[in-house]
Amino acid sequence: FFYFEMVRRYGPVIIVPENVDPNADVETLKYPRSHVDTCFNYIVRLCDEAADVLPLAREKRSERRGYFNKEAAMALKARALLYQASDLFNGNPDYTSFVNKNGEPLFGAAYDPEKWRLAADAAIDVITLVNESGGATLINGNTANTDLQAKMLDIEQSTQTFNWLNDEVLWMIKYQSYYDQSLFEYTLPKYNDLSNHTLMGACFVPTMKIVEEFYTENGLPIDQDLRWVGSGNPYALSEENDPKYTDVVALGEPVLNLHRRREPRFYADIAADRCYWRLGTAENNNYLVEMYQGEDWGLTEKRLNSLAPQNITGYYMKKWCSSRATLAAHQGNLSSLGESPFPIFRLAEMYLIAAEALNEYKEAPDAEVYNYLNVVRERAGIPKVEEAWRNARDPNKVNTRDGMRDIIRQEWNIEFAFEGYRYWNVRRWKIANIELNERVYGWNVVGSNANSFYNNGSGPSVVYSGNSFVAPRDYLYPIRSEEVQRAGCVQNPGW
Repeated sequence: FFYFEMVRRYGPVIIVPENVDPNADVETLKYPRSHVDTCFNYIVRLCDEAADVLPLAREKRSERRGYFNKEAAMALKARALLYQASDLFNGNPDYTSFVNKNGEPLFGAAYDPEKWRLAADAAIDVITLVNESGGATLINGNTANTDLQAKMLDIEQSTQTFNWLNDEVLWMIKYQSYYDQSLFEYTLPKYNDLSNHTLMGACFVPTMKIVEEFYTENGLPIDQDLRWVGSGNPYALSEENDPKYTDVVALGEPVLNLHRRREPRFYADIAADRCYWRLGTAENNNYLVEMYQGEDWGLTEKRLNSLAPQNITGYYMKKWCSSRATLAAHQGNLSSLGESPFPIFRLAEMYLIAAEALNEYKEAPDAEVYNYLNVVRERAGIPKVEEAWRNARDPNKVNTRDGMRDIIRQEWNIEFAFEGYRYWNVRRWKIANIELNERVYGWNVVGSNANSFYNNGSGPSVVYSGNSFVAPRDYLYPIRSEEVQRAGCVQNPGW
């Protein structure tokens, strides 16, 4: 696991296959960096060795739940093989001249499509194992006042691990004690009483990029859905009157089209203006989020304060919160539900690995590619991918490998939003120099009415533009100068 974490940060690392005598001569400890495929193959071999002897998660004693199980070892193998097959590590022309201190190449020059097949096989092995053993399954089947609210509960609970219990999580680990206590200080608005909230504090917030990434209720990107209410102008105001959205979107009053008729994951993961946010089980704990300056959930002050953390986009992040915990005592309420470890592998990841790897390996997507993707989509409450795209602006996109690549990548971004995946995915896809150099957009949080908050109807405005990702340098982390000198290893390109 730690080898993998090092490889996705630093690329080729030093493999130490056997314990080394700590008293050995310094020169004998100066191992060269190994070829990146050697690193991945070593990780895979260790995973295979471990999976052979580890018990299934359900066979482990309760006090051993935080340690690796068979499914987790196999999932790590699938994730490692996915990275090995991806553009950053598979035939990357940026690293053809990258050699270790012995002059040996650290990257292969040729692209190898077989690496995608191995990744797909590994992910399918995990899926097969849990299906046959009665192990993990995607959380589904909650009940609530409406079908939409029930689906939102399924999505919310997919990452919740109270008392180390979650049918979807393949492996979870205990938080550092300070982390779970401080998270909500930066995601929830500061709270004074039932009628006075403030954007101050909530600085870990969704950007417009992610808000617009989520699909419409028809399972299509917002720029592809011709039937969506916002297809003409997503930044206009209109009224929602469909009872399907009861207690999810404000009914019978002006709401931004962008916040209407979106997929259940949007409402489960993001708190948007004129939408509801349940924070507590009492009837009055379902809050209507009103974001204009001076409103209950808006900025109290009439100007931003550069000296304090604050929400600069006009959205809140729901993921990691619980609809069972109140706003006033969120952390305390969660603690009463039991210890909440962090999910490292969710079963949904294995389905997306299988879909992505098979799509890259085959000449064109087929039923097998669609089926693995559809398992995730169906749990999310949206139509199957091939059905949804029949009504798209570009219906042929679902039939080509390049088109499906875009669709699958968007599915990654949505399903694992705010779980840390996109940071690594845009690197392995070699699009970080595009994605991470974009300016950040949001709404005018000091606007005290709809017109000023929504930028006079002209769309989102830039709220941050200080991003800087230098390619190819920033795709791999730098190694500490002292380590380079001490160990004699080669520094990463560009540093």
